[in-house]
Amino acid sequence: QNLENPPFFFGGEQGIIYLADDFGLCSERYKIGSPLLLLEYYREKDVVVLVTKSVILVQFSLSADGKVSNESKLKLSCGPTPEKLQGCWAGPGLLATCSHESILRIWNLADDENYILSLQGIDERN
Repeated sequence: QNLENPPFFFGGEQGIIYLADDFGLCSERYKIGSPLLLLEYYREKDVVVLVTKSVILVQFSLSADGKVSNESKLKLSCGPTPEKLQGCWAGPGLLATCSHESILRIWNLADDENYILSLQGIDERN
């Protein structure tokens, strides 16, 4: 593993996740069949985390030989406009998502729990 130029994941509208590096190596590693809304790396657990446009949360890791392992899928509840979902890490293993509504959903991936935070006083026009 080259720590100066570590490999990285990317994907998009085709729902295919690729593993690539700065030396031009690129290979397909996972296919979900739905456009990606979110693609993150859960470093503490060495897991790829993604959310599709069909609001499926997928987690998987790669074995030493590059094969997908420890795969899990979960259908998320994301409010009335799931296609507008955005998200980011709120802490180690805590994925925060919002889909243009007045609540923030926190997904605790380490403990398989989730929480809802109400955003009171938010201007709905923004």
